[in-house]
Amino acid sequence: MLKKLLIAITSLALITSAQTPASHSAIKAGAACKKIGSKSTVGNKTFTCIKSGKKLAWDKGKVAVIKPVIIVPDTWPINKVAEKDIYSIADKNFRKFQQLNSTSPKLIVNYGPATEKKRADQYLDSLYKASNFWNTDWKYDGEIVVALGTSEDYNWMAGFWPRFGLVPPYFNSSESSYTALGKYCNHGSAIFSNQPFFWGCMPTDGDLEIIGLKKFSAHEYTHLAQFGIMGNAGTRYMPNLFLEGSADFYGMSLASNSENISKNWELYFSQGFMSEEARTYLKNASNDDIYGLLMDSFTNGTNFRNTRVESSWMYTGAYATVRMIAAQGHDGFIGFMKSVAETGSANQSFEKIYGIKFEEFAKIIAPEINSLAKTIKNR
Repeated sequence: MLKKLLIAITSLALITSAQTPASHSAIKAGAACKKIGSKSTVGNKTFTCIKSGKKLAWDKGKVAVIKPVIIVPDTWPINKVAEKDIYSIADKNFRKFQQLNSTSPKLIVNYGPATEKKRADQYLDSLYKASNFWNTDWKYDGEIVVALGTSEDYNWMAGFWPRFGLVPPYFNSSESSYTALGKYCNHGSAIFSNQPFFWGCMPTDGDLEIIGLKKFSAHEYTHLAQFGIMGNAGTRYMPNLFLEGSADFYGMSLASNSENISKNWELYFSQGFMSEEARTYLKNASNDDIYGLLMDSFTNGTNFRNTRVESSWMYTGAYATVRMIAAQGHDGFIGFMKSVAETGSANQSFEKIYGIKFEEFAKIIAPEINSLAKTIKNR
């Protein structure tokens, strides 16, 4: 009986062994395979069955690249020196809020007679995103008028400006000013008088995916939202540093996505989208110089106006806004805006929302901005 049991067990073992597939050790470079294109992974290598001469064989295999898991912090303390990926932290907070929006106000888009509609809509892509994004904090029930043309549409565009209060001497409506950049035209503005109005002159040449072009219309729409949230008095109290800086922050964020945001910010700070005077000043500035610039623009001073260095407010203000959004998110920045409108004091509001005096914050970020400014490329 025991002998018969041993024979039965041995027979079962032989049958099981016969049914076991070939081990992975048989799969190696040059070994025969059966179906071209099939793949098999052994250890950290993936082999592909290819035709080698007249037979099928496994190739040399490719080592699997394991991408490290990057954990982006939810926030970054405003009183702590920033890590290099501060952009991703701010973007994480921005995207979290962006996902809450689902409706948009009514945009009435007018296209110039020489303007190609398909290209114009591509140029306005971030404007559409901005109108959707800001519709939670600023719901406007009326129509928002948009006029978009090219440098060849001056007479048509000039017909819109007086309707919305854009007249001399406050506004330069000359043809030479409007057509100065020709086919590379990329300028405009947003104003809220009797109703919100955005106008722009778009380029007829070049790639519209350049971040300096993509961010433009969202930047201008953000000015409409600033006025809508804070009112006329509030925008007067808000420092120029953040009126322009936050407009560029939201313009950049709305023109980007989470995959390319860090790359686009690096491009933004290396290109320096501002006057040549401002670029030169920042490239050669010391930490103390940048601290002085931050304080001057925060208090809407006039130390730099005669040299056009004030255009650096977008550059320095955009980075300051990145740090503020990384610390307290979009809701924190909206709280800051509303507090400025209520108190009329940016200093008081900044300390209330962020728990630190602005001058202390400026001392922290001045060296960070200085490092960025050293990357500005020559044109």
